[in-house]
Formats: sequence, C-alpha cells, structure tokens
Amino acid sequence: KIAVVGSACNASQNVSEQLADWTAGSYYNIGGSGRVIAYNPISILSGVRSECQARGCEVVSYLGDNAARALAFLATAHADVTFVCGGTTASESFDRKNLSIDQEAFVVKVIEGAKQASAAAPVVSLTMTPGVIVVPWMKNVDAALNVFLAGTYTGTAFGNVIFGIANPSAKLPVTFPMSVEQTVLPCEKVNCPYKEGLFVGYAGLEGEEVAFPFGHGLSFSTFEYAQIAVASPGSDTFAAGCNANSAVCVGAKVTNVHGPAGSEVAQLYLGFPECANEPTRLLRGFERLENIAPGASKNVVFNLVPRDLQIYETGSNGWVMPDGVFNLSIGTSSRVLPLSDAFRACNGKVLALDAPCPATA
Repeated sequence: KIAVVGSACNASQNVSEQLADWTAGSYYNIGGSGRVIAYNPISILSGVRSECQARGCEVVSYLGDNAARALAFLATAHADVTFVCGGTTASESFDRKNLSIDQEAFVVKVIEGAKQASAAAPVVSLTMTPGVIVVPWMKNVDAALNVFLAGTYTGTAFGNVIFGIANPSAKLPVTFPMSVEQTVLPCEKVNCPYKEGLFVGYAGLEGEEVAFPFGHGLSFSTFEYAQIAVASPGSDTFAAGCNANSAVCVGAKVTNVHGPAGSEVAQLYLGFPECANEPTRLLRGFERLENIAPGASKNVVFNLVPRDLQIYETGSNGWVMPDGVFNLSIGTSSRVLPLSDAFRACNGKVLALDAPCPATA
C-alpha cells in the first residue's frame, strides 16, 4: 500500500489564468515569455496510480496541506511507503521570494511525524521545482526525488523512476545549499557591489557542507572510476578520442559494478596553479556514457583546448596560460572525485610534471 500526501501530489493547472497573465507559472511549467504551458498535465498522484494499477498495489491519499490531518490519516492508513509532495515555481521579471518550497512547514512536520510514528516504513519526498531549493526535511527521509518543472508528463516521470521503469541518470546543474546564507543574497540597493567573481555556486562553497553538490545525481546502478590517463595529442595513450586541436587529453574507464544497465555522466574538474587565484576546481568537461551494461565498462576522453587552461589578465589585456601545476579530478559530482592527476605548464606549453621548461626565444 502506498500513501500519497500533500496538495502538490495532485497540483492543479489553471491554463486560463496563465494565458491571461504571462508571468503566471505552475508546478508543471515556469512563467514568463519563454514558457510552454502544459495542457492537462499528469500529476504525481495520477502517475503513481497508473503504475499501481498495472501491478495490483493500492494507493491512498490525503491531498491537503494540514500537517495534523495528514499525520492522522497516515496513522490509520498503515501504508508500506509514504510519499510527501511539495513544489514551487518561478517566472520572468521578478525573483522568487525565497528558496523554500511552498509547503515547506507542512513537509517538514509530516515527514518528522511519520518517521517518529513508524521508523520502519520508508518516507520519501517528491518535489517539483524551477531550480535551487533548501531541503530542511532531508535528514528524516529515506529517499528523495526532485524534478525541474517537467511539463505534461510530470507524473509519468515520477512514476517511472519510483517503480524502476527508468534508471535515473540526471545530474544537478546547481548546488542545493544547507541554508540560504550560503548563497549570494539579493541586493535591493541602487548600488550593488558583487565582488564574488568566479567564487559563486559550487566554486564558492569549497570546504562547506551542502545538501546536494553540483553535479550530484543518483542511479540504480553503481559506477566505478579507474585508470586516469593524461596525454597530449599525437601520443599513443588514447587509441581514439584525443583531438588534434586539444592542448591536453584526459581519459578514464567507467564500469557498472552493481545494479541494472544505466547511464553515467562523467565529469572533469580542473584546478589552476595557485598563482592564478582561481577557485579550487572548475568544471571543464562532462560526457554522458549511455547504457552501460552490468559488469561492462566504457572509456571516456575529455579534450581540453588551450582556452580551457587560460585566464584573462587585465594587465596584459588578454588570455594567458599561467605557469605552474594544473590539478585534474574525474568523478560523478563536484564532491565525489575518485580519480586525480596533474600536469604543468610553462611558457604556454603543456608538460609532464617532471619535464623541463622549454626555453623562450
């Protein structure tokens, strides 16, 4: 038996309202001039019910946002698993008021109460969001699934992942912070001196705990990274994949060591020499490796062109490659990077760590 709790599980879609107000959005689509209004979208409840009907399981629901009533409902439902839904939206021409979902207080209370009442029954949060949110309930859930405003087939997407029809492989293009204080707060003054430079998002949160890091995304499969290699074009390190116009190529092997066939997005991060005063690591490449069978491996090769290794110097009014050691990291997110290597640059040339610096003319 599955319990589905919260109004967002069966979110409405007022098409007429959105047609009358170009800034209006919903839990299925954003507002603004670039929106595509989802007509008659499939809700989370409908998506779960549809899959349950095919399997003979039962779905019970409370579709309000009163925490006391929701907990009373769950006390008598005796469900094997509980899904608690929430959401928020965004639009053009104005900012979101905060980074919370609209039902944050409800979701926090229901999840906490449900776990206290029955620690054995899994509780899962399901959220529909336009981007970053704070997730104060996360420590009390057994699992969480977030979808970025997925349109008409929102409920189908949730149902396919919940019931294992689809093996998720998406990665976060943002960081979910522990609190709003970890973000660059809006400035409402006339003069707003933003001095963060490149130290924003994941690049500005090194060393700080976050809820979910940039690049994070789980799968039903487990992938292992091995055999990092660094080479220049023309070397015999890579049989294929290293382009002639690259400054350096970085490769690795990714193996599906557990679970069903799945896809993985391998990520390459680059750390500049200390003298450059750049963030600790910056994303310099990502490759999606499709449908890796259980026990099988695929090779990934990242091509770094000269501009990837350069910074803009105002003094010289141009792009330059700083001298020193460049650190390389490969992994499954900006915080899970099992492979590392390095090379050095001198006078605009990429070298092995132990190679001598070429003389300048």
